[in-house]
Amino acid sequence: MDRITKFYYADHSGNPVGPLTLGEIRKFANAGVIPHDVMICEAGGETWRSLNTIGEPPTPLSQPSPEPISSPPCSKEASPAQKVRTLKIVYTATVIVSLIAFFLSTTSDRTSVQAGDPYASQGAGDSLLVILTLLSMAGSVALIYFLVISLPERHRFASPIKAAGFFLIPVFSIYWVFKLLPGLVNSTREWWAETAPEKPRRLMWLVPFAVITASIMAMGGVFDLLYNFVWLTGDLPSDGWEGILFFSGLTYAFSEATFFQFTLSLIHILRALIDPEDIAREEERAKRTPFWKFRRRPWNPELYAWLFPVVFFKIWMVRVPH
Repeated sequence: MDRITKFYYADHSGNPVGPLTLGEIRKFANAGVIPHDVMICEAGGETWRSLNTIGEPPTPLSQPSPEPISSPPCSKEASPAQKVRTLKIVYTATVIVSLIAFFLSTTSDRTSVQAGDPYASQGAGDSLLVILTLLSMAGSVALIYFLVISLPERHRFASPIKAAGFFLIPVFSIYWVFKLLPGLVNSTREWWAETAPEKPRRLMWLVPFAVITASIMAMGGVFDLLYNFVWLTGDLPSDGWEGILFFSGLTYAFSEATFFQFTLSLIHILRALIDPEDIAREEERAKRTPFWKFRRRPWNPELYAWLFPVVFFKIWMVRVPH
């Protein structure tokens, strides 16, 4: 039962926490995190029982079963495989849309420099760029949301809506990345330490990675603010606006590259925690696919993130036709 059936337990406020196996709940009880008589409910059910009564023979004369308490019914969460699949889809779609938007934006900047006109219009390309930019922003917010919601509730540093919503606020988002990325790392490490207590320092490398990524993203945010301020006010310097375009694009390229590489690293770790069999299933599926059919390799888009600086330098090193 411990390996198959999942349960929720009621916290001090009566809210369900889980899903967890009975073994995991009993570990919390033995560690003093929750009481030994905490009320638990099988996933998908509505009847709450004391933890002490699970797995024991019924003794109605000496130990009557407790009456159900007034607690919310157990919520039906996505399966581990569904959670991992969602993370993969959101990440892949977001990085592809962001890369296309960045390609169009960099091409537009390079064309403006060649034409000597910072306001050179790209016609229909401008409208497409706006749409793709908005989609890439929505994808990044969705990616943050699903990263947070993939963590157990007891390890979340903030609610998924708060973590993703603050990332959208101009100026404040520069500060928030220094809370968001280390928060994701600390939550993931806590879950890892709980699952593999014999290797508590296995994910120490994520800490400096989060700080470096947040610093680069903050730098990109500052240049983006400067870029938008100068263009919206129309107060362009007679000399040097080309440099603003170049360095704004450069910082944005590395900001996107580090962000997507960081989130990809987290997804790989969360895959192992959420659904340990996911990678093995992908490899087995690839082996069973006949050689004359398209053989999908295990999901691992490592190079996607670093296409941003490659695209940037490639476009700025060649002459763009206009």
